[in-house]
Amino acid sequence: SGINAEYKQWYQRRVQAVVSTQSTGIQITFKDQLPVMDKLESSTFDLTGSVRLFLNELGFDQAPETTSFAFDASASGAPSGPPSLHTPGAGANLGVLSSSTTVTASGKRKAFNPTAGDSVVFDNNLPPLFGDMADTGALAPPPPLSTSGASSGSSTSTNTSASASASALNNKPTTVRGAAHVPKRRRAEASLQSTAPPPPPELGGGVQSSIVSASQVIQKTRTVAERGEDVLVSQRATLLASDVPMAADAFAEAKATQENIQAQLTTAVEQLTMIRESVLLRADDQQRLLALRERIGLQLHQLAIYSRELDYMQQYSMEPPPAVDLYIAQQPFPISVYHHKPLESPLRVRLCTSARATPHDVGQVSIDVMHDMPQKGKNTIVMKNNVKKMIDGESDEFEADFRDLQFDKGTRLNLVTIKFKQMVKISELNGSPSLSLTTHLESPPSHPFIVTTHENQWASAEGTLFESTLFKEHMAVSWCLVANRFQIVYLRATRQSCEKPVRALSIEDLSYIQSKLGQSVTVERSAWVSFWKWLEEGLRKIRFAKHLCDMWVSGCILGFVNRADSERLLANYPVGSFIVRLSDTSAGLFVISYTTSTPTAPMVFKHYLVTPEDTSTKKSLAEFMRTNVRLVYLIQVSVLKDNGKRAYNQVLKDVALKAYYGKEKPLEVPSHYDN
Repeated sequence: SGINAEYKQWYQRRVQAVVSTQSTGIQITFKDQLPVMDKLESSTFDLTGSVRLFLNELGFDQAPETTSFAFDASASGAPSGPPSLHTPGAGANLGVLSSSTTVTASGKRKAFNPTAGDSVVFDNNLPPLFGDMADTGALAPPPPLSTSGASSGSSTSTNTSASASASALNNKPTTVRGAAHVPKRRRAEASLQSTAPPPPPELGGGVQSSIVSASQVIQKTRTVAERGEDVLVSQRATLLASDVPMAADAFAEAKATQENIQAQLTTAVEQLTMIRESVLLRADDQQRLLALRERIGLQLHQLAIYSRELDYMQQYSMEPPPAVDLYIAQQPFPISVYHHKPLESPLRVRLCTSARATPHDVGQVSIDVMHDMPQKGKNTIVMKNNVKKMIDGESDEFEADFRDLQFDKGTRLNLVTIKFKQMVKISELNGSPSLSLTTHLESPPSHPFIVTTHENQWASAEGTLFESTLFKEHMAVSWCLVANRFQIVYLRATRQSCEKPVRALSIEDLSYIQSKLGQSVTVERSAWVSFWKWLEEGLRKIRFAKHLCDMWVSGCILGFVNRADSERLLANYPVGSFIVRLSDTSAGLFVISYTTSTPTAPMVFKHYLVTPEDTSTKKSLAEFMRTNVRLVYLIQVSVLKDNGKRAYNQVLKDVALKAYYGKEKPLEVPSHYDN
């Protein structure tokens, strides 16, 4: 925050972190001259968001919400030495932040200009966010960057001395983790792989070296959510038992409790959002994170109702707050929906009431479609199962589930949303139904979706939804956010479960996609549009063409790999080995990369573009490969769950593809021959 996108991107690329393997502290060493912030208009700026994002990318808990970062500067320009943090006891060249420290934001323009070798140490018991990073190496720091005006030897010396300073502050032995350092566990895995022929090459080379698990942050967030539910129960009981107007001390205690849990829940949502924007996550963890965000969103909504009710009970003369409303508790959108088919995931709406409100005659809840198309003729959207009766669940919670909702017509690739409507009679606590007031309720709109009518619309609908809901008004978003969101779209496209995927996108797949999008920490909207135009036809074939989806999920189609990397992979296997990949240049077509031999060369790489004439309704891709005698060994791929990397397996073609072959035709014997 406080830095425009250009500087933020440069900052993320230019900062190298040296992470201690025996200390919980994090030392960030600036390896190059950072640019003077001469484009900042204000006299103060705050780097909290950038530093927190960078720490999160390293796999560590972000800095506390109460901590901000600021740097001194004189009016004449940037300081010659490193920035000094306003921390009690901090030296001129080194600042130590603790979880209880609040740093006053101040500074002049051109203040942030550290030179090569300057360092800042964060020492507030920051635990690894995704397990023991020192052992697993799941999020290794970026490789060393060349320092302007300094040799590589001086850079190494700077890292060692800076790490020693951190060790002295922490009073703990510190080991510098450089680019050449390989953790013990990784060395052990490498030795095991070397015994199995042949060793798979490392393809790609993205910013993040592996897809990580978010189990720890999920558990922390789940604990906060459980605490939120307990507070809501206690707040409801407090509001029911209190007199009106409420006593000042009781009001102050209840208000403090509400504000405290509201702050915790809000922080939890912000952390979930930040993680999706800064770390490549496993698909199953993403689903849990999204479910937690919906759960906490519902809690915050109910808490806001109780907060308004509490204020009303303390100031009884004020206008009574709304006592009831509708809230979408769970929804599958944004997705494309096929007409005449029910939704694949729950769509739940809840009736949220204040503690002292008593609902009577809870009527049926219905759905209205919101769109900009003319409301006549063929554009009229007809629904089935769009009216439900609210069911009284636990704790007097009225809900309705619309997972069997169907649309009889498409939306012609237009984005639409839905709203829930209901009529409810409400009375005050223990009030008579005869004194109840009739209230017309309407929920906020859902996330957008598109109703399609045939398979050719599917890819365009998914691309439109992805672009409009992810980028919104932004021209660029973080690469990790794009990758995480595309992981879910990809799993739905290949008809896999997001909770238990068979073949999720690997780190090599994502590295290939990132190279298509510009190999940057941010993704431009225009780059995504171009990428989707290249991908959509191939993804549509994988989803709908005969056997292709099953072949993809089982690893018979490698998919996301370029020509050079396919040759690097095949070089490790005998002649006759082959893979199937998406064409880099011909959108929607597959390429068979294989090896053969000639009298002058023991191994030659060949790449055959599979054209529509090679396959048809009577001849599938598997059948086409079956008839080619040069294709002997299929290199089958799978994805390791612990780190998201690929694993390869050499399989005889007819063994791997047998399930996708057609029935063998019986031998035709002329009638004049004896059997």
